[in-house]
Formats: sequence, C-alpha cells, structure tokens
Amino acid sequence: MFAIGCLIGLFGVCFATLAVAEQAPSAWYTRCEEPTDGGTVCNIEHKTLLKATGQELLRVTVKVDPGSVLPALMIRTPLGLYLPDGVVFKVDDGKTVDLALQTCKAEGCYAGSSMTQDLLAALMSGEGVTVSFKNLTKKDMDIPVSLEGFDAAYREVRFGPDPG
Repeated sequence: MFAIGCLIGLFGVCFATLAVAEQAPSAWYTRCEEPTDGGTVCNIEHKTLLKATGQELLRVTVKVDPGSVLPALMIRTPLGLYLPDGVVFKVDDGKTVDLALQTCKAEGCYAGSSMTQDLLAALMSGEGVTVSFKNLTKKDMDIPVSLEGFDAAYREVRFGPDPG
C-alpha cells in the first residue's frame, strides 16, 4: 500500500489525499494520429488508474514516429510533486533512467526523454517498470507498471499487424 499524499489543485490548495491498495487493471494500447507529411505517428500508452475512483494516476507513453529510429518516452504524473527530484524510470531490476520534469499543467506533470536502444530492448523483454517520484513532503512514491503486451503493441505499431 502506498499513499500519493497531498495533490495540489490549480491554486496550490491541497484537495485530496489518496491511499491506494490496488490499481485498476489496465493494458498497453495504441493511439495513432492522422497521417502527416512524415507518416502516421503512433503512441503506445499505459494508464495506471486508482481502483476506487477510476482516476488516472500515471500515464506512460512511448511515441513511435516513423521518421525516428527510436521512440520517445513521456511520463505524466499527478500534480503535487517535489519538482527538483524529477522522475525515475526503471525496467525490472535494471539501470534507472532519470527524467527531468519538463512542465506541469492542470492534468499533471510531464517528464520525458528520447529512448536508447538498450532501454527499448529492456522494455520489450521486461516484465515491469517502476516509475518513482517524490511528493511535496519528499516521500518516495513508487508506481509499478506491467509490461505485459508492450512488446506486441510496439511491434504492431513499428512493423504492422502480424499476418499470422
């Protein structure tokens, strides 16, 4: 069980303290944008939802641009973070990737980076990811994300549907 702590609203007022025993089940899914000059851009996304309310807690997005060799990684966290520490992304028990927070909007805070070949390979063969950040009281928040279905979703977006 972990607690998200105080989430900050638009005017800096604490509006909720959320304790989470379980997260609602969710899976990796794809969302493609209309074709552009460079081809269709597709995102592979995973949303972690609070089981009690269905509210989105975390979104992990892998953006697959046909003009790029490697995809980009974007994380959306809840508001109310200790910003200087950013976000830490870790596949299984592997190496951590430190992501600086880039901006915060009404729907959450964003961190992202281009991906390396090693990180993509780890995502495709891994079992899970842990996304970590600190709340305003500097308490560690570790959110697990299953990688079940990521490999198939990535291959479909990058190479097309499996003919078999």
